[in-house]
Amino acid sequence: MAKLVGIVLMVVAIYVALTVATEGMDGAFGGVFAAHGESADAEPSDDAAHDKPAPSSVTSRVRDKMQRTADERADRIGSY
Repeated sequence: MAKLVGIVLMVVAIYVALTVATEGMDGAFGGVFAAHGESADAEPSDDAAHDKPAPSSVTSRVRDKMQRTADERADRIGSY
């Protein structure tokens, strides 16, 4: 019985960890794990567009590289 309880606790812990990892602290489980109140550098906003995090420079660089690669591949395929 103890092994079964241990396995169930491990499955629940993995589920919680994956949910927090994929949705972030604010989005997981309705924000239960989020810090209460506004952070010091956050500005309150009523606009829904500001709810999404701004893309980082790494994300932009990866997106640009992927687009260049896709364009190069399309150029090579089009030249046949």
